[in-house]
Amino acid sequence: MTRSQIPIRDISIMCGQHILDVSLWRDKAVAKLNEGDEVELTHLHTSIQANGRGKFNSSHHTTVKVAEGHRLVQELEVVGVLENEYAFILLDSLCEEYILPVEMYSGSLEELIERLPFKVSVESVNKRVLKFNAVEASL
Repeated sequence: MTRSQIPIRDISIMCGQHILDVSLWRDKAVAKLNEGDEVELTHLHTSIQANGRGKFNSSHHTTVKVAEGHRLVQELEVVGVLENEYAFILLDSLCEEYILPVEMYSGSLEELIERLPFKVSVESVNKRVLKFNAVEASL
């Protein structure tokens, strides 16, 4: 046995109305997952945490499959914006969130906030923006 760091990723997934905690280990921890993805996980182990809640853990047999949705081209009225280190999160007028990678928009969060509300045309898959174009001349 060697001493090395084992990657672990703790995620929460929504199944119906329930939020489930899952720990992905080793190669499953580095699988490319984005917020809002529809994910199929198989062969998970169950455990009980100290707080009494259940938790799932991946095993050697676990598979992680992200369901690819259909490409949608639509016009959104953006009414809110958040930013994390990887993406802007756009909130539309129907209270749905779309993930816009930071490399797709060269401006700042403050610039987007000043323009609220604004309309954009987006091409997206599973609420991840692939193309982003201003509908109004304000962007």
